[in-house]
Amino acid sequence: KPINKEELKQVLDKYLNNDCSKEISQEKEFFYDKNDAINALCLDESIIDMLLESFFSTLENDLQNIQNAIDAKDSSAIAQAAHYLKGSSANLVMKDAAEILKQIELKAKDGETDFDLSILKNYFEQIKTN
Repeated sequence: KPINKEELKQVLDKYLNNDCSKEISQEKEFFYDKNDAINALCLDESIIDMLLESFFSTLENDLQNIQNAIDAKDSSAIAQAAHYLKGSSANLVMKDAAEILKQIELKAKDGETDFDLSILKNYFEQIKTN
């Protein structure tokens, strides 16, 4: 796989005990550039559009799976559902979504079950409407 400098920095910060564990903030501005996916995946825009359409066709169900697990206070199911959606997001170079879902997954693996998906839903809605 190609090396992503930002992801490498995050991994190094994590294991070198730098302050990389900051919370995802409500004020953070999220960004998605379809060109990142085009370049990273070496695909043309029409294929990326098709992949995004497929992604968004199942997104509501994927988010509902996470919400159902949150409502059931099932940390294992939260982690599993977040992991699945994190992979799908990362495959389409949705870096911010993948990071949010990574944090949910890791916290759920530690037993946390109280999550608010509104930031994530807003991020996906922003991508979908652009």
